[in-house]
Amino acid sequence: MPSKTVTVTIGKNTYDVAFPNTGQFLDIRAMKSRLVDDIRGTEALDGYANLLGEMAATFTTMIPKLKKDLNASIFELDMVQSKELVDAYKDVYMPFFQEWMNVITAPKASVEPAVTANE
Repeated sequence: MPSKTVTVTIGKNTYDVAFPNTGQFLDIRAMKSRLVDDIRGTEALDGYANLLGEMAATFTTMIPKLKKDLNASIFELDMVQSKELVDAYKDVYMPFFQEWMNVITAPKASVEPAVTANE
């Protein structure tokens, strides 16, 4: 099984970020939905906006200390400043998260009944 935490570096700070618990996962999904649910276009900027919203929802929920360390909310950063967070999310947290989602969403293994010699 993979580790349940991953180390994310943002600026000079490092954070051990866990795989979310049930409440955190639902909070992240709800916040992302509020932020970017209406953005469904096919333009490259729409994809970036969705990634930005997912990062903001995830890091706001999973790294509460980040706001203090940044001296600002993620939502107050200019787009150049937020790129570092998007890169950390995309390159480090997303692969970690996806690995765990693959584990927990895998189909349940079925056990076939044993064939006995008397049949």
